[in-house]
Amino acid sequence: LSHRRNAVRGILRLPSLAVGLLMLAAEPAWAHLMPAQQGTLHILGNAVFAVFSLPLSALRGVDDNGDGHLSATELLAHEPVIRDEVSRRIRITDGTRAGQLEFLQVTAEPDERDSASTAGSSHFVVLMKSGFDAPPALVRMESDFWGAAASERELSIKATRGTEAEVAVLTPRRESHSFFQSRSQVAAGYVADQLFS
Repeated sequence: LSHRRNAVRGILRLPSLAVGLLMLAAEPAWAHLMPAQQGTLHILGNAVFAVFSLPLSALRGVDDNGDGHLSATELLAHEPVIRDEVSRRIRITDGTRAGQLEFLQVTAEPDERDSASTAGSSHFVVLMKSGFDAPPALVRMESDFWGAAASERELSIKATRGTEAEVAVLTPRRESHSFFQSRSQVAAGYVADQLFS
């Protein structure tokens, strides 16, 4: 019983970032099992926690041996560059108000479903947290993180906020999406798309 009490006390002491990361880790296989070209956004209070599986081919100068896989050695050597690229090319805002990037971690683990991935991974997983002054009402994501292969030119995102969930697919022709819009906002966006497409 005392062990259980200590465990509960330890969880209650965790800062919101750690709790959010634990929630993400509890998602089915968020790390190397996150399917390629997919991601999730979880809106929790004033923060957006995100996980993305992104193509290595979208980066230059990182695949040192040119084998199409990001090894642990290459990740160690180039992690600052990768983190900088991700923070520049993936933007999460509340409408037009940018969030504060509070955490960004990159991992590239071999995919156990792919016997050729023992040398690394053709995709790397990004875990990030963006914080806002207040709970974001309209979460907008923009990305231009496109790989060389045709299959690497779309990114499927599932966003959740409490019991709400929404899925969007970003492509080079549609590099942004606003989640949880009202009906009037959706209608206005549709009209704007028709006028300018």
